[in-house]
Amino acid sequence: MRAPSIHALGVVLASGLLLTSVLTGCATTESPEVSLTAGGSATVTISNMRFNPSILRIRAGDTVTWVFADQGTEHGVVSNANAQEYFESGVQSSGVYSHKFIRVGMSRYFCSEHASMGGTIIVR
Repeated sequence: MRAPSIHALGVVLASGLLLTSVLTGCATTESPEVSLTAGGSATVTISNMRFNPSILRIRAGDTVTWVFADQGTEHGVVSNANAQEYFESGVQSSGVYSHKFIRVGMSRYFCSEHASMGGTIIVR
């Protein structure tokens, strides 16, 4: 009988670590998606160089407020060119920016100062 290859052992080990991470809830410390259930408003916090939550489901007429809480780091919330609605906060290092979403559809957005940061608003 042949001994298992190093590649096969690596695949088994990686699969086990992934499963353990998912089962114990260690895969992420943040909620990647939130659905708005009532109240007509939602908050996205900008902290640790990310938007949290990064995906938000809301209803037409609801308002989303971005809270700039990244210890003085400058960020700007800007909708992508193909977003259902255009919005832009301008560059800020603190404070808040709000936008009321009227149109049903999906609006992806990004940070004008950090291209790796992005999020999505889904309006139903």
